[in-house]
Amino acid sequence: MGLDVVQKTAPWRSVANATWLPLWLLGLSLLLIAAPLLQWPVRLVLNLLPFAVLFLAVWWALRRVAQPRIVNLTLSVLCIVCVIPVYAESREFTAPVRARLDSPVLWSMTLHHPDQAIKRYIRLPGNWPEAGANYRLLVRLQDRYEGPARLLVEVNGVALGSLSPQTWDNSAGTLGLPIPSEVLARQRITEIILRQDRPDRRLRIVVYREWAGATMGADAAWFYDGATWHRGVVHALSGRIVPGLPHIWLEHVWWDQGS
Repeated sequence: MGLDVVQKTAPWRSVANATWLPLWLLGLSLLLIAAPLLQWPVRLVLNLLPFAVLFLAVWWALRRVAQPRIVNLTLSVLCIVCVIPVYAESREFTAPVRARLDSPVLWSMTLHHPDQAIKRYIRLPGNWPEAGANYRLLVRLQDRYEGPARLLVEVNGVALGSLSPQTWDNSAGTLGLPIPSEVLARQRITEIILRQDRPDRRLRIVVYREWAGATMGADAAWFYDGATWHRGVVHALSGRIVPGLPHIWLEHVWWDQGS
């Protein structure tokens, strides 16, 4: 009587050598990269297209010289390396601000009296705000601040309270506040007003000389001296009101902020 010998292969070995695995990896990676970028078509294309080209090029080159398991392992590592940055909090690696009081290009300013204010206008993208979506206002400080003063926020005429340190960028001094979508929906051009509840020269907002990238150009930033609104910002050293843009921006976030 003959003896039939069946040599079984471990499941992970069959998957590691599978010729279908590269296509599965490519499809899954494209979906993972696309998911958080759907509302930004340009960024979506600029991320998907280079990744797809790189993946196919590596696959084509390796399959000619390497065994299937080596090909699949290399492609898996490539997918991980390319997908993780899409979801990673890159702001954790924010470079320190090199603002100087005497700089004509990048400096910082503070509000010396509760009557003073900074106004920032931001034109919302066409698909903002989405009902039920999470948004937040962010303000970049020159340094981490732990003093008693607070920056009070008003958005589209609605008082929202004070900004608080953002844990993901606290070392760089970023303050933030959740913004309800219904508040943003009040106006297509969002009006943000910041006031400081008490003087403290250590609480300093980063300011840029130019307004490149601002959706409202030269009208994006205004300063209130307690009596009159002036277009621009205050230069720290000279005290003059000059063209510039405080580092204040809005962000769409993909998680519940507990607002």
